[in-house]
Amino acid sequence: MSHAVTYVLKIEGKLFNTSGELQPAATDDELGLLSETDSTWDGTLRNTTLLFNAELTGAVTIIWLATKYSVFLDRADVRIEVSDWENNLRRIFPKIRIVRLDELLLQEWEKRAGEFWFRNAGLAERFYDWITSQPRESWATIE
Repeated sequence: MSHAVTYVLKIEGKLFNTSGELQPAATDDELGLLSETDSTWDGTLRNTTLLFNAELTGAVTIIWLATKYSVFLDRADVRIEVSDWENNLRRIFPKIRIVRLDELLLQEWEKRAGEFWFRNAGLAERFYDWITSQPRESWATIE
């Protein structure tokens, strides 16, 4: 089974949502509904075409691209497309810590920290410590 290319951004989901870069942005009512139903938001970054799901209800923002991590590793054209998207993300958020990882690795973290770890600021901070101890082929800091 292949897992999604995933990102954890050190910015609250609500702030990511109101940055003006998420298209379409969620309304306050929709954010409340996302929290109540434990759902994610579908969107794109302004001026890009890659679709993603975003967790907007936490102390960090989690993004899942539709791109599979194994395809990202194997195909140069996909790596270029994702790299262009990442460069846009970095341009938008130049000072925010951004980690790309295999969704499988995120699932390993969730086993340790709990399904809703991203809503706890302390656990969100610990994620960044934990990720650095994981195999480098499964994650990278986006700089």
